[in-house]
Amino acid sequence: MQINFQRTNFHGRKVSLWGGTAVGILLPVAQIISGQGNCAALRVAVAAAGSGAAGFFDDMSDSDTTNKSTKGLHGHIGALKEGRLSPGLVKMLALMATGAVAARPRRDIWGWMIQAGVIAGSANLVNLLDLRPGRALKVALLGGAAGFWPARSGCYCARLRMAATNCAVIAAALPLDLREVTMLGDTGANALGAVLGATWSQGRTTRTNLMTLAVIAALTLASEKISFSKVIDSHPVLKAGDDWGRLPA
Repeated sequence: MQINFQRTNFHGRKVSLWGGTAVGILLPVAQIISGQGNCAALRVAVAAAGSGAAGFFDDMSDSDTTNKSTKGLHGHIGALKEGRLSPGLVKMLALMATGAVAARPRRDIWGWMIQAGVIAGSANLVNLLDLRPGRALKVALLGGAAGFWPARSGCYCARLRMAATNCAVIAAALPLDLREVTMLGDTGANALGAVLGATWSQGRTTRTNLMTLAVIAALTLASEKISFSKVIDSHPVLKAGDDWGRLPA
């Protein structure tokens, strides 16, 4: 595994993965500080740290030419059939493990498993959106704002702090991402997705989390067949929002 923080983005420009690495570090640290020892904030921090570490492993393995073509669920399964454990599959297993640790323990094991799925699935989904400068962060900002929605249980003040912390980190990372100086990579995207999933799912009912997981699963499966970029480019409103603030090609 080679340590290389330089990547070539969609426009052919050289960008740095240090931005995503910074996001992966800032998210758990900021949650711990702002959470003031709150258990919910600590679980969110665990989700960010574990998912960010899994993404960092995948980022650093991506320089290997053997791994570059192993993308998507089909690619990982294909590698497994060849007797090869791809870094992406290792990351997926690590995301599921992180989700299981970060989910709130419940008497209802299904509720715990569903929440773990929301955390892991969110981490993967945000990574799937990180195909154009600023896109994943813009969607994440909407997801961060959704975290302010009151939950059925838990302290609302703690929820406000968690959601506000997420939005602050996203807002700080957005300018350099749009200017194509940095990019999220797997490290930043996975950490960001996990922290959004963990924040949203805290205190939600099992039914709400199940509905959330169903949407995440549907979008993830759709990404195997449908290009999100083509869908966005075909809708003027979505395209305008996606292009906002981005440098010309």
